[in-house]
Amino acid sequence: RPVLWAVLKQLGPKTPLPLLQVLAERDTKRNGGGLKYAEIWTQLTPLLKRLVWEADWDRRIPDESQAVDIETKKFLDMMDSTLLGEKIAPLVEEYCTQKTLVTWADQMFAVSIRERRIATTQRRAITTTTTATTSTTSSTAATSVTAQLHSHSNRTAASQNETTTDLSGSGRAVSKLRHVMGGSAAGSSSTYRPKLLNAVLSMLMARHGQEDPRRLPVGGSALLHCTLVSDLLLSAGGPLPKSYEHVLALARVLDESVKKGELTDGAVATVQVYLKNIFQAEGAGGSDGTMGNSSGGEGGPSTTKTPKDPKQEHADFVKNLLKQIITEALSAMKKADPQNLFLNPVTDEIAPGYSNVIKKPMCIKTIERKLKASRYNSIGEWENDVQLIFRNCITYNTGNSGQWFRGEARRQNHVFKDKILPQAKKLYNGELAKRSKLLDVTRPNKRKANAGVDSANGGDELKLSAKDLEPLPASKFKKRKKDNNINQESTPSIPAIASMILADPFVVRLIVDRVLRSVKIDLLRGTSLPSAHRSIPSLLQLLHIAKSSTQLCATRGKRYFVPDAGLVNPAAGEDGGNGSNSTATGGDTFSFASLRKITPLIIRLMLESELDRRMTKGGDLSLVSSESIKNRSGIAKGEGASLWADASDLNVARCLAEGSLVHVCQPNLNDTSLALTFPRFAVALQKLSSNLWNERPFFVSLIKTLLKHKMKLSRSTRDEIVSAWLGWFVATDSGGNEDNSTSNRSRRSSSGEGAMCSALHENFVFLLNEWAALGNLLLPRDMLLKFAADAVSAADASETQHKRKFVVMWQDCSEDSSSPSTFAQVKAQYNRMLQSIPSTNAEEWKKQVGLKEENKTEQGAEDAEEN
Repeated sequence: RPVLWAVLKQLGPKTPLPLLQVLAERDTKRNGGGLKYAEIWTQLTPLLKRLVWEADWDRRIPDESQAVDIETKKFLDMMDSTLLGEKIAPLVEEYCTQKTLVTWADQMFAVSIRERRIATTQRRAITTTTTATTSTTSSTAATSVTAQLHSHSNRTAASQNETTTDLSGSGRAVSKLRHVMGGSAAGSSSTYRPKLLNAVLSMLMARHGQEDPRRLPVGGSALLHCTLVSDLLLSAGGPLPKSYEHVLALARVLDESVKKGELTDGAVATVQVYLKNIFQAEGAGGSDGTMGNSSGGEGGPSTTKTPKDPKQEHADFVKNLLKQIITEALSAMKKADPQNLFLNPVTDEIAPGYSNVIKKPMCIKTIERKLKASRYNSIGEWENDVQLIFRNCITYNTGNSGQWFRGEARRQNHVFKDKILPQAKKLYNGELAKRSKLLDVTRPNKRKANAGVDSANGGDELKLSAKDLEPLPASKFKKRKKDNNINQESTPSIPAIASMILADPFVVRLIVDRVLRSVKIDLLRGTSLPSAHRSIPSLLQLLHIAKSSTQLCATRGKRYFVPDAGLVNPAAGEDGGNGSNSTATGGDTFSFASLRKITPLIIRLMLESELDRRMTKGGDLSLVSSESIKNRSGIAKGEGASLWADASDLNVARCLAEGSLVHVCQPNLNDTSLALTFPRFAVALQKLSSNLWNERPFFVSLIKTLLKHKMKLSRSTRDEIVSAWLGWFVATDSGGNEDNSTSNRSRRSSSGEGAMCSALHENFVFLLNEWAALGNLLLPRDMLLKFAADAVSAADASETQHKRKFVVMWQDCSEDSSSPSTFAQVKAQYNRMLQSIPSTNAEEWKKQVGLKEENKTEQGAEDAEEN
């Protein structure tokens, strides 16, 4: 073995592939399926371990042509069974379960910039020195992540400051992942090995393809693996492969926005530039994982033609630009020459002996002919011809008889030099600079070819604004072009990676906040329509791309599409005429046109909330609306439901409605008006989704907002909130109606899903506990127990299997589980409630919900054990 270690150390990257595969062999009979040569493995250098991981990956994972028919779950299991998969999985889990990141990611509807701003450099910990400080507050025992968030935010003001937050867990995970993927010939961790980078991103992509699409785009902490994709790309210590050029630039732009806590028009326009190059790349379809020669969508530019030579293309652009600018400049010169002295050529008949004196005649008509023939290659060439016109005039017109002509030539020359020429040069240079920046994105920068990326690696940033916003042309599902040259080092689907970066919860909340602010500032004031707004269509398209990311990843980029903004009329037959979404991966279209019907209703909800505030007590219209406010209460509970009768199950529309509700529930809203506003939004959310059981980010954000009211929340408003929340326990059909049909009950029974172990249930009991902690004035003890019992009844009604009923799960549940999807989190909240009240009240409540035999059962078990 010492000899073998010495030989392997000398061979380094030249170690034969068969030997690397032998070192990766498993011992299925002994060692629990571990490495067969574990003792040799422990002595290998980091570089040799990476080579073994690559060899094992190549042997176990089929190439793209052989993996076409393998389903996503099986493909993910194959990846996890590799040595690299076993090494990566715990590190990904460590990152995705870091408590601070989970807390931040679940606050999807943060209202202020301060709450949305994230210290991403601390999150990545890209240096060896720890940049994050230790948390100054201890976590609450026996509480969920949600409980820790709100206990933290309501009891400690300093906890809002991210500089006092512990991010060492995520930083360590990123550093370990970088070390796994890194390594040059000397074993350095400064540069990612392309094959390992592709493998890790492929595993994250396969994991994302397993996510429930109903969670997106607002997935919260469940989508932290999308955040990890960005952190891995941005924390690379060296250049990335060339195929990651645009996706790295995309991650960099969005990362800067996350740091600032806002998404500007310029950032959105820049994101669109990179997305166009990713989704509609010219000449794509090679081993870099982009989508082939059929991208561009309906109405988009064709990418099947051979691209022009860059030099010729630039020359054509310059000539066309010169034609436009010089044509306008010649019009200005004609206006400055009312006598048309310099318009036409000068002949000897008009000016005797002219041809003998002037050897190079020039006039405006001659310039126009040269311009039409594309003989000008620069502004300087045109300027020389114009100056020649004036010089010829001064040269020929000598003596007193030519004084007026010389004066007119000098006057017009001053107009040309002082006004016409500077403006022409400004336009020309400006357009060239703009094109140069775009070329930095659309083509590799030859001066930085060794870096693999140009503007993404510290180059000049694109300086775009609202006028540059333009959504990508929508397209139907298309198949990737097959490439027989694909090998094991091929890059994963770049469009799928880009969609994961957009699905990052910290990015999604910026997009949603920007949409809601645009609605509030522009649409509510009547200054624009949704489809004609300068930024809303572009923002909605980004949300749709994020929402469709699971489908792109589930097919590993073999099928792709570009969704529209959802504000255009659907084509005939595109959505069946009912506005439903074809979201299945096997569908032929992906229309979001139903959002065109829903957006005005969401705007109406926000207008109604504003009117509620003004008409209730304390508002400027309260004195003249004492009778009207009674009728508005009926509208909130009655007519409001009819408005959403035809609503479809639209994820993007639901997240906008959720965000709107969080915004209108801010403490500056009149408390009385909130009692009218909340039921309207509750009805809308129930109609927009078959159920809200696992909308954890929404509940976390909503509770945080409601708790800001503290003792100022009236009991009538509290009752409306509780009533609406209990109504969300009821599953609805696709039209938002209560669904108690046999087919729906059987479907839920087969899947084993209900509201018992849901985030809805957990967060409702948590809210009751927080209200009770504020004092009996807001939530007396009897009402606390009543609402808790109502929650138990509502959760039981949502379940069809006996083993998932409250009493059975209470007795079978172990409280040591830390998974947010288990009943342990719900039980912890109920136990918190029971511990806060006298034991007699606690026992009475247990009997009321059917737990009266619990103590006897436990005592009987103890007696049996003693016997």
